[in-house]
Amino acid sequence: MGVLVSDMLELKEFKGIVLLSGEEYIFNEIKGITIIEAPDIVKFIKGGEVLLTSLYAFMNSSMDEFVDYIEALSAAKISAMGIKRGRNIDQEEEKISFLLKFAQKNHFPLLEIPFSLSFKDIMSLIMERLSNEEILRLKYFKMTHDNFSALSFPFDSAENGVGVIIDVLSKMVDNPVSLYDQNGMLIATTDTRLLNLRISGKKKKYEPGFYSSYTYFKQSQAVFSDSEKRYTQYLIHFKVMYSYMIYLVVTETAKRLSDLDFIAIENASTVLKYELFRQYSINAMEKKYENDILNDILYGKIKLGHDLKKNAELLGLDGEAYYSIIVFTFSGCRSGRGEKHSDTIKYCNMIYDLVLRCFPKARVQNDINKVIVIQASEEATDSVKQKKKIKECIAEIQNQITLTEKSVKLSVGIGKEVKGLANVTESLKQAVHALAFINVLGQEIKDSGAKGMFYDELGIFELLSDIKDEKQLENYIPKSLKSLIHYKRPQRDDLLDTLKVYLEHNQNLAKTAQDLYIHYKTATYRVERITEITGIDFSDANEVLSVRIGLVVYKIMKNLMQ
Repeated sequence: MGVLVSDMLELKEFKGIVLLSGEEYIFNEIKGITIIEAPDIVKFIKGGEVLLTSLYAFMNSSMDEFVDYIEALSAAKISAMGIKRGRNIDQEEEKISFLLKFAQKNHFPLLEIPFSLSFKDIMSLIMERLSNEEILRLKYFKMTHDNFSALSFPFDSAENGVGVIIDVLSKMVDNPVSLYDQNGMLIATTDTRLLNLRISGKKKKYEPGFYSSYTYFKQSQAVFSDSEKRYTQYLIHFKVMYSYMIYLVVTETAKRLSDLDFIAIENASTVLKYELFRQYSINAMEKKYENDILNDILYGKIKLGHDLKKNAELLGLDGEAYYSIIVFTFSGCRSGRGEKHSDTIKYCNMIYDLVLRCFPKARVQNDINKVIVIQASEEATDSVKQKKKIKECIAEIQNQITLTEKSVKLSVGIGKEVKGLANVTESLKQAVHALAFINVLGQEIKDSGAKGMFYDELGIFELLSDIKDEKQLENYIPKSLKSLIHYKRPQRDDLLDTLKVYLEHNQNLAKTAQDLYIHYKTATYRVERITEITGIDFSDANEVLSVRIGLVVYKIMKNLMQ
């Protein structure tokens, strides 16, 4: 905090100054000082000044003229006003009485200055204090800049440079400091009680009092899980690389931050940005090297035992363990001009980071527009428990993505578990096949909106997964359904949708109407029309089964034609 009005009143040189009103505002910060003996000076007031006047400028002005002039100061947000008596001023007491009310209304103290105390002396002392304050800020900026610059690039790839930087900053500001990724997930902290970041919808932009290269926000949050007490947090938002965003967060648990603290935060942010860029670059190189090896293993380019074993050891993988492949893709991100590619990178990176949190022991490959997970286990796993865990992870990842972009939806294909790294190619093919059926058979993961498809749940459709010929697929559609598919009327698509939902609800008309958002009578009419057109006997279980299979095959055919 800079020089305050209270500091001015405590100076021994200003002992005779009397506080007339506004004691509650003596902690206003002084940013300048000026004399208003010339009426036009109001044009040059920027705010935060102490105004000094003997009312000489208003010696002969009427009360109305005086009020108009003073009211013009309302927008300036001055810090204080000092007045001298002793001049022969028209209506002096009425004018001072108005100033008392005006000061209270505009939140500044009104001071009476002894006639013997010159304005020049007051201005000299205040300007000296303001100058000292600026020099102090400049010296502190240089000191913190030098301290944090000394931390720039001294670390090797194994050292936690980020941890060292935020630890130094925490000691300087006497408050806990944390670093979060763009998803609000914790990267590092000086207080282990601070977990993931919750960004309040009521957060406000904050100006630190100097020009900054970064964006500051201020919010009030209950940050500890065992307490509802709210603390002020300052969030510094900056980009590390491409669209990869970081939050540096300082939480006021010990003391309020001062202007000098924000200078330290500013310098720490710059060094953190460089250190994170360095780590990002190293990780990107390591990731590319690992990706190349993983790619060769996944697509069967490394098959020989010795080569496979050697490359598996480089990745820390056991060549004889059990593996299953999970493939994540997504849709629904923005596709405006110049945004599609950057969004693909953004969400692939986001999924990559979130997958690593859910599957900490897995190897993950970021493959342009999809993320491939190689999930390993020492022995064959319980498929029911494994599927439950995978579904929970998919839901968690989707929910995290939704916090950033609601329109982005995950599609996930899961291959069968195979023994040995040499067989992961088969599991990858299965995961890709499962993805091909995601819009036909895929199940929506509970409470998330993501869709997942396990290859071993394809059932009879596993036999159809390799058929790419439309005419061959059409052989699996019963004649009764073909008559509806070839029904050349505008109502055809509505009737096909109704038939699908009607069979999914075991021929329950009420649930069919509810799902399709139509009236019960409309649903009844549509089912009657379907019966007329197709001749389907809905009481024949075998025919109903063949129609259900036919509907899925028809959707596969439509996907092939797209």
